[in-house]
Amino acid sequence: MNQKAHDTLVAAPLFANLDAQSRADIIDSGKRLVLDAGLSLWRQGEAPELLAIVINGQIKETMIDAQGGQKALHYLRCGDLLGCASLFGNYPHSSTATATGRTELLYWTASCFNMLMHDHPDLAVNALGIVGRSTEGLLRRLHEATSENADRRIARIVLRLTAIGEVGVSDAPIELALSRQELAELSDTTLFTVSRTISAWNRMQIVRAGRGRLTVIDLGRLAGLAGAPNAS
Repeated sequence: MNQKAHDTLVAAPLFANLDAQSRADIIDSGKRLVLDAGLSLWRQGEAPELLAIVINGQIKETMIDAQGGQKALHYLRCGDLLGCASLFGNYPHSSTATATGRTELLYWTASCFNMLMHDHPDLAVNALGIVGRSTEGLLRRLHEATSENADRRIARIVLRLTAIGEVGVSDAPIELALSRQELAELSDTTLFTVSRTISAWNRMQIVRAGRGRLTVIDLGRLAGLAGAPNAS
C-alpha cells in the first residue's frame, strides 16, 4: 500500500481516536480489492458478508424501487465506509454498490470485523457513529424532498458532491463525473427539471455541463443557490 493510500485510511472517520498500533492492526487485518468500472461489490438483496472502506476511486450506491426503477442513493469516496448498517443489522443489502471507475477498497469479513470491534472498542463506536450520520443524512434528504424546491435540492446535491469542506476555499473548477439522470435521482426530481436547471446555471456561468460530466465553475454562487449558511 502506498503512502497516499495509507494516509487516506489513517484520516478516515472509522479510525478516529485510535492509536497508531490499533490502526495498524485493523488495517493489516483487512484485504485489498480493486474493482474496475461497472463491477459491483454486492447487489441489492444479497446477504451481508463484508464491509469495506474506499481507498481510491468512487462507489455509487443504487436501489431498485417497488416500481422497478433505479434510484441513485450515494456516492462514496476516499475514506468512506460502506456495508456497515447491513452487517450490524444482519439484513440483506438495501442497495447495489458499483464502482464508477477503477476503485481500490480495503475490506473485512463480518467475522473478522466483529473480532476487531471486540479488541478495539473505539472501532465499534466509530462504526456506529458512521451509521448514525448516514441515517441522519437520509432523513435530511427526505425532509428536503418534501419541503424545498427542486432547484435548491439540486444545488445542495452538487455542492455536497464537490466534497470541499469550506465554501470558497478554492477558485479552481471542480469536475464531477455525474450525468443529469443521476443528478435527478439524487435530488428526487425529474430529468426535465434537472436539464432546465443545469442549462440555466450554464448560461449564468455557475457550472459547465458536458456529457456525463458537470464542472462547477463558481462554487460561491452555487452555495448561495443551495442556501449554504457560509455562502457569500
